[in-house]
Amino acid sequence: MSKKVWTDEYIVQSYHIDFTSKARLTSICRFFQESAWRHASDAKLGYHDLLKNNHLWILYKLKLKINEFPEWADKFYLTTWAKNTDRLFAYRDFEIRSANDEDRLFIKGTSKWVIVDIQNKRPQKMNTYASLMPLNKQEAISENPGKVMLDDKFDTSTTRKVVYSDIDINHHVNNVKYIEWILDMYSLYFLKDNYLNEFKIDYIHEAEFSEEIELKASFYYGKHSFLALNKEGKEIFRAKMLWNKK
Repeated sequence: MSKKVWTDEYIVQSYHIDFTSKARLTSICRFFQESAWRHASDAKLGYHDLLKNNHLWILYKLKLKINEFPEWADKFYLTTWAKNTDRLFAYRDFEIRSANDEDRLFIKGTSKWVIVDIQNKRPQKMNTYASLMPLNKQEAISENPGKVMLDDKFDTSTTRKVVYSDIDINHHVNNVKYIEWILDMYSLYFLKDNYLNEFKIDYIHEAEFSEEIELKASFYYGKHSFLALNKEGKEIFRAKMLWNKK
């Protein structure tokens, strides 16, 4: 039987950090997803396991609460577990703690996942698979990730074309690349003088190679909202960030 709780040890390498010498938000999300895939694979629910039935996991929502980002050469433990399921969704939490001081909590998060059919994109009933993954009722964040609520007005917008480096194994934009797009809208001055407390994102519709995506942003004090649309006006993702001055 698969472990209820999965733990990996990581070291922040030079290619995980930004100009502040701390791990990028995108690196943290990749660490989390790597451990999530390892845990799912241990339960025979990994990418290749689901592919046998023409199914795959899709990350639907993600919410992070950040105390601090680990720095270059820091060693940390990432612990993750499946905390609940319902008819269509699975919920997974995680924590990142210092390997040298486990009372030092860097980041905690919760996420919502769905299994879809590769061909018709329809969500599959979770009870088909849920029995394979043992649940741990502990909560890193007490609530499940809810819908991201956006501000009515946007201050700025830009357009990005989906290129090769954005595409993942499922032939659409990798979910972490969207977070990279968001961060690219900030100045280095802002990122140097502010720290991120909370991040939420809803993944709504896939974007494919060569598509043009409009990114809208609202920079209202420390509460920033983001919306991505394709040319047909379909929402690709919506996100929110909460910042504070250093």
